Amino acid sequence: MRTVLAALLACSSLFAATPEKTAKIEKLFDILKVNRLSDEIAGQLVLQVDRIGQQIAQQAGLPVEERAKATEEVRNKMTAAMKDLTSWERLKPSMIQIYDDTYSEADLDGVLAFFTGPSGQKYPDNSVAIVTKSRDMAGTHVKEAGDAVQALAKEWLDQHKPAAAPAPAPPK
Repeated sequence: MRTVLAALLACSSLFAATPEKTAKIEKLFDILKVNRLSDEIAGQLVLQVDRIGQQIAQQAGLPVEERAKATEEVRNKMTAAMKDLTSWERLKPSMIQIYDDTYSEADLDGVLAFFTGPSGQKYPDNSVAIVTKSRDMAGTHVKEAGDAVQALAKEWLDQHKPAAAPAPAPPK
C-alpha cells in the first residue's frame, strides 16, 4: 500500500507546474489582477452571511429591531471564517493548477506577450467596465423580455376568461 501511495505522489509531482511555468502564471495573475477574485467571492459571501444571520434570528423568534445586534457575534465569526476560507492565499494554489492544466508554457508566453503590450495592458481595467456595462445591458433586455411575456400572458388570459355568469334578474 505504501508503495502505491509513494508512486501516486511521485506521479502527481510530475504534473505540477515547473517553477518557470508557475512564475509565468503568477505574472499573468498580477497583470490580470486575478487576486480580486477572492475579494469578489468574500463580498458575495458576506451578503449571504448577513442573510443567514437574519434567518437564524428570525427562527429564534427575535423582534426585527433586535436581530442585527443579537446575531452580531455569530455573523462576525461566520464572516471571518468565510474570508479565511476564500482568501487569495488559499485560492492561489488551485488557480495555479487550473492555469497549468489549461495553458502550455508556449501558450503562456503568447498570453503574456499580449498582456504586456499596449492593448493588453488596457485589458484588465477595461474588462471590469465591459462586464459591468454588459450586465446592465443584459438586465435591461431581460426586463423588457419579462414585460413582453407578462403582456402576452395578460392578453391570453383576457381572451380566455370564462364568460361572466349573467346577473340574476331582479325580483318581480
